[in-house]
Amino acid sequence: MLVKKRLDRSGFIYTLDAIFALVIAATIIIASFQYLSQTHIARFNRSDLGRLSNDALSVLERDSGLSNVVSGSTSNVQSYLNTLPMQMCGNLSVFSVSNTLVGSIQKTGCDSASVDEIVVARRVFVHSNSSTYYARLEAWYR
Repeated sequence: MLVKKRLDRSGFIYTLDAIFALVIAATIIIASFQYLSQTHIARFNRSDLGRLSNDALSVLERDSGLSNVVSGSTSNVQSYLNTLPMQMCGNLSVFSVSNTLVGSIQKTGCDSASVDEIVVARRVFVHSNSSTYYARLEAWYR
C-alpha cells in the first residue's frame, strides 16, 4: 500500500512538471509568433524606390523616351510617369554635359514641396550617337 501511494505522488509531480514545461513552451512559442507576425512596413523604403527609379530610367532609355525629351517630345515620357504606381511620384529632368536643363517632366498630380525624403537616380545616355546627356529622376512616395 505504501508503494502504491508513492507511485501516485510521483506521477502527480511528473504531470505537474510536464504542465509547467508545456505552459513555458507555449508562452515562448506564442511570444515568438507575435513578434514575427508584426510587420514593420516603413512608409518610405528607399532601397525599393531607388531600384524602381533606376528601372524606370532604364526603360525610358531603351524606349527612346530620354532621347525624345532632348528632341522636344515629352508626351511618351509623361504617359510613362503617369503609369508609375499610384503611391509613387517622380520628376524627370534631362541635362546636357554642361549641366544645362534640357527638359523636365513631372508625374501628374504630384508635388514635391511637402516631401521630406526624395530618392535620386541618374543615368547617362547618348542622343543621336553624338551628344551625351544625363537624366535625373527624383522619386518619392505620396
